[in-house]
Amino acid sequence: MKVALLCLLLSPLAALLGQENLNLTIHPETGYYKGRYTYAQQALHLDVESIIDLKRLKIQAKVNKLSFSSFSYTDSRYLGLYTFLPAQSWRSISFQQPTYAVSLMSRAGEQTAIEVRAGSFSTLYQLALQDVHTEDLALVWDDHLIGRNLIVRYRSDAERAFWSVEGLWGEFRSLAISTTAGIRLGSITFQSSSNSPAFVRNLEVGVDVLKQRFSLHFGCSSTLGRPPIHGGQSQTMQTVLHTRFAYKGLSGEYTQEFLVDALSEKSRKIELELLYSGPKLQAGMVFSSDSHPRLLVDSTMARLSFQPSSISAMFVFQRRSGSVSLRFHPKKGLTITYSLNITTDQHNESPPRA
Repeated sequence: MKVALLCLLLSPLAALLGQENLNLTIHPETGYYKGRYTYAQQALHLDVESIIDLKRLKIQAKVNKLSFSSFSYTDSRYLGLYTFLPAQSWRSISFQQPTYAVSLMSRAGEQTAIEVRAGSFSTLYQLALQDVHTEDLALVWDDHLIGRNLIVRYRSDAERAFWSVEGLWGEFRSLAISTTAGIRLGSITFQSSSNSPAFVRNLEVGVDVLKQRFSLHFGCSSTLGRPPIHGGQSQTMQTVLHTRFAYKGLSGEYTQEFLVDALSEKSRKIELELLYSGPKLQAGMVFSSDSHPRLLVDSTMARLSFQPSSISAMFVFQRRSGSVSLRFHPKKGLTITYSLNITTDQHNESPPRA
């Protein structure tokens, strides 16, 4: 609740200079309290958050984002651009200009990296991990690049074709090159990728048809995993067929997945989703090969999910100045969330009426 008091003290100043928002979330049953305050002005943006968990006796306060002029700080920046770098969340301090950007990033106090982006080029230099022991290498190998590494990536995207190439130079790795190339021929898109930590080759084909009230997408992907490194394993293979259509308020998705895992076990998964969307209501059915059918009903005030073995529901009472939501889950029980939004600027001296 300390952050709420701080936000209220800052409110008069923020109201004169910019726009602010205060959001308070309370879970009475679990003793979970969350306060989030955001402030935006032409050159300054601030996002702070405080969490109190009485059940775990835990208090946490942090700055989610702070930006001023060309400089910015982000507590959680998701980085999934590079093929050889596992998609992770980083703390990032950046200096941005129209033609380039430089970022200093860190992750969990273990990794530090420097990234430079300029046009179609992007480069990331990762420093060595700290406090890594020999017995830990097998645990961290899949989530980190051990040692110092340099990644250089270039992507070209034209109207008819696109391609990218990425190179990795590592302290404990030989030179590795990953490539992606694709073409667009009207409604058909073909893409081929090779050499990544997860697969040797990946092929994708997509067809999109767009009309005034009708849309259709069909996609097929085939992925061949990397060769086994331990005895008794096999090379994995995955094939996914995906179809999606929409006509007026009716839409549907059909996905079929074939998988051969590292133990040569074969499996197939099928999922079908049919939905009807109206002005104020969305309803439909979800059929899956590994679970019971599920009925979904979603409106502006309620969201319900029915299965033969369980029922989950959420009811939302929305107002301009905030909302109250009731959530019921078979395992988590009932949760009540209160949300209060206060938005003021130099043109509004008080919050809008409910």
